[in-house]
Amino acid sequence: MLFVSYWCLFVSYWCLTVLILVSPFHWINAYEQTFALCAEQKGFIRCEKGTKIKIISAMYGRTDDKVCPYGNTNSRTCRSLTSEMKVKWSCNGYRTCHLHASKNIFGNPCINFSKYLEVKYRCVKYAADGVNDKTSVAFNAYITKDLMMDKKTPVNVVYDAVYFNHGNAYNPYSGIFVAPSDGLYVFSWTNVVGPTKLFDSEIVVNGIRKGLANCNNEKIEWYANCSNTVPLVLKTGDKVNIRTVAANHLLRFWSSFKGWKASFLEHIIKLVFITVANLTLKMLVAHRTLKILVAHLILKMRVAHLTLKMLVARLTLKMLVAHLTLKMLVAHLTLKMPVAHLTLKMLVAHLILKILTSNDRNFGGKGRKVV
Repeated sequence: MLFVSYWCLFVSYWCLTVLILVSPFHWINAYEQTFALCAEQKGFIRCEKGTKIKIISAMYGRTDDKVCPYGNTNSRTCRSLTSEMKVKWSCNGYRTCHLHASKNIFGNPCINFSKYLEVKYRCVKYAADGVNDKTSVAFNAYITKDLMMDKKTPVNVVYDAVYFNHGNAYNPYSGIFVAPSDGLYVFSWTNVVGPTKLFDSEIVVNGIRKGLANCNNEKIEWYANCSNTVPLVLKTGDKVNIRTVAANHLLRFWSSFKGWKASFLEHIIKLVFITVANLTLKMLVAHRTLKILVAHLILKMRVAHLTLKMLVARLTLKMLVAHLTLKMLVAHLTLKMPVAHLTLKMLVAHLILKILTSNDRNFGGKGRKVV
């Protein structure tokens, strides 16, 4: 019995350990705070002086019947997929953040249930983890759905998702980067278009063109990948975005927009890199052009060879027909010669017969007169 008791205690200990490890209830850091707004309510969160807001999580929907307990609260899985991203964009790096629990902002993930906005956040020191470090800014954004647009109507391209957004200077809802401080920045955008599609674009600062990228694939039955990198000297508050020049298609996931703040040394390195990249691009274009010309020449030679073969075949056919015609004429002539020879022999025989008949008559008459 004692052994059984120890065994049960041992099993219970490990079962309890496993339950703690896999439990869906998370330990909440003492510095974390929770803030909730019921549907259509407005409110704000604020941190003390010297600290900034860092969003841990945000959920708009309904996962708990005890928060804002009115209306239909039966759902446990209703949540907006974009709520956390939108709250982080609005609040991260600021001391005060105003929020509105509205379906017009976060969408309506479940129509028949009452919803609320729940935000978990921390107040961190100004440069605790680079949340608002103006000397360190970088982002990498991309699009999550194919874009189709009118070729003749320029539009601002919105890269609606981010791999990272260090410094929160890029807005994935407007597609605009706002410079948080003066300095040198480097931007790069990559465009992938489908067969027979077009995406010519430009990078603009406060609406003014600062660079172009050509991606004309209208005459090619395959995908095309085009990109450009542009260094820009910006002032605080300058707005940078990508705008179409003449475009009708942009492929999702593969098309991206990225940028970062660079030091002077980085600027020199980037310029060298851009120069080498442009030279490489030109060499690739020249190589591709040469390949196209060689392919075109080979095609012409093949066509010429095929044409020559057809002419030779036609001439050979004509010669065969002429030879066959000649053989038929010879055969016809050969056939006519025996007939002519026989006819000649018959004529000669007929002539001899006439001569003999004539002589016989002459000799017969003279004999009768003598008698």
